Amino acid sequence: RAAEAGEVMMAEQTARAFGATAQDPTLRTFATGDVCLRRPDGLLEFVGRVDRLVKIRGHRIEPAEVEAALRQCPGIADGIVVVRTRDDGRPRALVAYAEPRPDSKGLLPRHVLAMLARTLPNHMLPAAVYLEPLPMLGNFKLDRIGLERRAAARASDVSARASDPRLDAVAQVFEHVAGCSGATPDDNLLSL
Repeated sequence: RAAEAGEVMMAEQTARAFGATAQDPTLRTFATGDVCLRRPDGLLEFVGRVDRLVKIRGHRIEPAEVEAALRQCPGIADGIVVVRTRDDGRPRALVAYAEPRPDSKGLLPRHVLAMLARTLPNHMLPAAVYLEPLPMLGNFKLDRIGLERRAAARASDVSARASDPRLDAVAQVFEHVAGCSGATPDDNLLSL
């Protein structure tokens, strides 16, 4: 019976993953989540993804999973994760923005990271956590684009580094070890 139940479950999973086409029911399609355009020469051009799946340091990460864990942290009212990108547009690290509950006094970003570390694997941990009110749109939804701009501005902010020679020296060591450039005070080895 267990073998029969396993076969039925496998058949159901296969049917969900591979759908039949309307033109020919004998052909199967597989929904990859990729969005492509068909060029006039017939080739497909990759445009993006339907979901928010990103690949960081060889790991596939769905930011919504990290957001769900963030919202489960005690003292957090709401949270969102944005992807910090490299200069060439490739994903570099996750950055978490969390709005603390009004009654959560003394909550620090390191506390949130420690709570996330209990439920998420290391490769899914955000490189930075910012505790601040989240920007909302007129329809009371989170302003993801505004947060992505805020994350990009923070990542490109080198003014603090330029004003403190010690901070600049430490950032240079991080850049040397990580083999990159443009380290900011908000970076750590994981984000670089």
